[in-house]
Amino acid sequence: MNRCRTIIQSSVVALAALSTGAFAEGDDPEPQNNVIPAVKRPIGPGELYWLMDRACVLGDAMSVQILLNAGAEPDGVNDYKHFGRFEPTWHLHQAAFGGHVEVVDMLLKAGATVDLRCGEGETALFMAVYKNRTDVVRRMLEAGANSTLEVNGKTVLEVARSKGFGDVISLLERAAEVKRKGEQGAP
Repeated sequence: MNRCRTIIQSSVVALAALSTGAFAEGDDPEPQNNVIPAVKRPIGPGELYWLMDRACVLGDAMSVQILLNAGAEPDGVNDYKHFGRFEPTWHLHQAAFGGHVEVVDMLLKAGATVDLRCGEGETALFMAVYKNRTDVVRRMLEAGANSTLEVNGKTVLEVARSKGFGDVISLLERAAEVKRKGEQGAP
């Protein structure tokens, strides 16, 4: 895992430097440990998406910030083979599933859409609930995630109850109560 993180970080730094013109014309940036070839061409969206996805999966906040600064989209998507079929997976979903609160915050601040659906309709909030990521669930609710959406006939609260995730259940129940009071106009 550390080797993969090192490769991602090295690639991110080199690509960001190339894309922002950090090297003067004629400079030939040297690769470190022969990991990064000196490539003189614009970074394509595919590379940014892939690197961003890997950084979100690993919870590599430094790389996520560099990639966002280099123009990566916070709502980027990759297709993954999941349960024998290809399904789109968004960066926010990856970070939420991994429990990477700092990366979730960065993506939300950069404009990631809170309730994007992937695969069978799961939002990032569902991903956090599936893995009992209490801090991410809290952050997603603060960002306005819709806890009443259903996937396969179940809300996130029903999923949390079925798994016995007490802290997540408490957060979701509190959010539902606040929403009910707000809709009723209670003080």
